[in-house]
Amino acid sequence: NPSRFLAHQFFFFVISDIDFNGTIYGFYMSGSDYWQAYHNTISLDQTGSTSTSATYGFYCTGTLAKDVQNNIVSISRGGTGSKYCVYFSNTTNVISNYNDLYMNAASGPNTYVGYNGTAPTTLALWQNNSGYDANSVSVDPLFVAPGSFDYTPGSGLVNDLGTPLGVTSDINGLLRSLTSPDPGAYEF
Repeated sequence: NPSRFLAHQFFFFVISDIDFNGTIYGFYMSGSDYWQAYHNTISLDQTGSTSTSATYGFYCTGTLAKDVQNNIVSISRGGTGSKYCVYFSNTTNVISNYNDLYMNAASGPNTYVGYNGTAPTTLALWQNNSGYDANSVSVDPLFVAPGSFDYTPGSGLVNDLGTPLGVTSDINGLLRSLTSPDPGAYEF
């Protein structure tokens, strides 16, 4: 019923500096439908963690209309728990594209770019196996000063990577490009 349509929009959040040894979720969308997550920056970077718990940039279990675009997800958390930039337990009506999905966790075999029934370890495998993120990259965003809570990307490889989605400003109120906006919460 279109009159009962609920849309949840999540624009330019910065999720970072979580010092916790349990399971960490950047965005937790359990059973949530009809939502858009645009221009967010997620940095799960507790490198000294020894956690055996999982880490998720986006965790999504809803059945309808999930839209993840123009985001930066950077995971370098330590520990042996499984890590995922994006996790879709149900792949119906998913859009995931124009993101920077950077997995840099040093703890070996449990690091995945995404999950949709399988868990590819690289962006190329994720693109081939899932059909998602055809225009995405997996590069270190080189945040300007994460210790001072400045998550402006410093890498030119993510500059102008995004696609226009109607979000016209960034987290600081600066205008975004109308033709090639930057992913993440900050416009270059």
